[in-house]
Amino acid sequence: MESVWLRDALKAESGTTITPLDGDLKVDVAIVGGGYTGLWTAIELKSRDPSLDVVIIERDICGAGGSGANAGHALPMWLQLPLLEQASDTESAMHIANASLQAIEDIRNISAEHDIDTQISATNTVWAATCEKQSSHWDEMLRLMEGFQVRSYQYLDKDAVREATGSDALIAGVVDTSSVLLHPGHLVRGLRRVALSKGVHIFEKTEMIKLGRSSPPTVTTPQGTVTAKKVVLGLYGWSLSIPELRSSAMVMYTDAAITKPIPKMLDELGIRGVSGFT
Repeated sequence: MESVWLRDALKAESGTTITPLDGDLKVDVAIVGGGYTGLWTAIELKSRDPSLDVVIIERDICGAGGSGANAGHALPMWLQLPLLEQASDTESAMHIANASLQAIEDIRNISAEHDIDTQISATNTVWAATCEKQSSHWDEMLRLMEGFQVRSYQYLDKDAVREATGSDALIAGVVDTSSVLLHPGHLVRGLRRVALSKGVHIFEKTEMIKLGRSSPPTVTTPQGTVTAKKVVLGLYGWSLSIPELRSSAMVMYTDAAITKPIPKMLDELGIRGVSGFT
């Protein structure tokens, strides 16, 4: 089932051609998955070396997975810094957090350069506390951010968080001023267009049914086999289908309800100056 974002983006397209794989190929890089990960990887590879032969294999159409069905919030990963440190080390955690912030800037840049209607806008997201234990967690996080000279998070006391959210149930929080809202459907379909313009071959309605761990590796589909020097897996939740990844991945999902614009109701609820809170 297509998300409202993907339907909206597809309506804006004209003459889009879906090409399934038909036959065997030998390429430099085969990418499995036509979402943000796969498309942006292909674009980056072709930007660095236009001579590379890069193909994308997508079981449905580009954007049919989570890339076209998310809530459109782009958030840096600074608040996950302690967890990132536990999983690796401080240097690696900092690299990931900085890369997540740079990714937001990259979305702005590619949207402007290639006229992608991502409708990106700066926004404020509030992470709120409903009890003292949660509140002390934010105190600790802000001290950690200060140590790394991260200035995009601001503390909100009870009055400030009530003013921002209209809720009396919240006792404190932090506001993230570096997050943005965007149209996920337009972004993923725009990346598809950019990838095609750079010479990436995209085969949609083409499912990987077997990953050959040979040298060179192969990707087998019902219509043919792709032999590549390198294979990139951009499978998102479908990573659990790969035995080597199953123990290090967990599928999570959220539900979203979409309404028509309701500025009057939001004002009556007292939600002002923020795009959301959690």
